[in-house]
Amino acid sequence: MTRVRTFAIIAIGVLGTLVSILSMNASFLRDVFLLVFSLMALAGVLDWLADAVSLSSSWSILRTCKRLGIKRIHETPGGQTMSRHIEKSRIIRIMAVSAQSLIKSHKRAIVTSLRDNSAHVMILLATPRSEFVADLEKSESSSRMGQISPEIEQVERLLSECAQEASAARQHGTVGAVDIGHYRTHLRCSLVLCDDSWGWITLNLAPKRAVELVSFELCSMTTGTGLLADCTAHFDRVWSLIQAENGVRRIT
Repeated sequence: MTRVRTFAIIAIGVLGTLVSILSMNASFLRDVFLLVFSLMALAGVLDWLADAVSLSSSWSILRTCKRLGIKRIHETPGGQTMSRHIEKSRIIRIMAVSAQSLIKSHKRAIVTSLRDNSAHVMILLATPRSEFVADLEKSESSSRMGQISPEIEQVERLLSECAQEASAARQHGTVGAVDIGHYRTHLRCSLVLCDDSWGWITLNLAPKRAVELVSFELCSMTTGTGLLADCTAHFDRVWSLIQAENGVRRIT
């Protein structure tokens, strides 16, 4: 009904404008009619645009994103954007179920950061063969049963390769360090946090895998608040809890 009303206003405004132009000689009355019908047509177009793109809703979303420090929303994995931030970071926090796809995709960037920045890579993965992993495998697909734990173990080997390659490539000084911990129940979203300035948060919504789900690219806020600060605080809290149980060890 609203759309019919909008198009009716536009039609009347356009027709009235044309009639005013074609049927009258230049006069004050014609100018008045021309102004009225032109404004009517413009109002109809603006009303249609507001309905088509939900201007009020879009503006509200933009304001919320700015307040939370959400820079972009992505439907695909991080790609080169994530690699660039990893390469130049000194503290890299990663939290995921297995992080297999992530580490494989950004292995070269991790090696570069360890070699050039002496970065500290802190990674939290699920505990292999835990009840959490078993439940997640069931949630994703029956074909995933028994697959996630081997992925986690493979990631530990990949991280060891990163440390070795960085050490071999660095001729002087020390390279960075890779520490790994295993959580049991704490995962809510997958996180990649670079220093305190950039982040990437991916929803975990089985049966879809994280690489298939939407992600939010985050930036730091001058106020020290926002989603990036919340993600960092969450990671650090989980890390400290696992560390207190002697559950963090260094990959060599």
